[in-house]
Amino acid sequence: MKPKIKIARMDRQFKQEAIESVKRAVNRSLELIQADAVANAPVNLGQLRSTIFTAIDENGQHVSGTVYTDTEHGWYVEFGTGPVGAADHDGVSPDVPVAYRMSGWLIPGEAISEADALKYKFKKVTFKEGSVWYATNGQPAQPFMYPAFINNEKNIEAIFNDELKKAVKEGTV
Repeated sequence: MKPKIKIARMDRQFKQEAIESVKRAVNRSLELIQADAVANAPVNLGQLRSTIFTAIDENGQHVSGTVYTDTEHGWYVEFGTGPVGAADHDGVSPDVPVAYRMSGWLIPGEAISEADALKYKFKKVTFKEGSVWYATNGQPAQPFMYPAFINNEKNIEAIFNDELKKAVKEGTV
């Protein structure tokens, strides 16, 4: 019976060390994707770039990671909006079903500066009572998250191979 207990302990230790190796690989991969996403995110005020984060989720023997932004407009930038986004969404993930509003809309004048409205080529609309609105048909997609993953697939594979080789070489796995 003692040999079985020793083997079971070694097996648990092996599994834990393998999981630690995978966690290091996931963390390094997330940092790589995050850096790429930050570098490729379009900049207006810099808010989007400063809100690209990573998270690791560990559930038993399963380790996964996420690179994400918690800004609402991040999704609009990644996938585009309206008829313009529907017409021009090259580079977005083919695995994400995106539904676009197929008509334009108005933005209240107090919700956007005139300079930004001009930059985005919104049409200024002034109603009889004097209220100012800006008309838009949306924006094209400017993907930064999905390309950050796709552009680094081989690097991610190399990171996992590197971490596992290190663990085996050091005798921890």
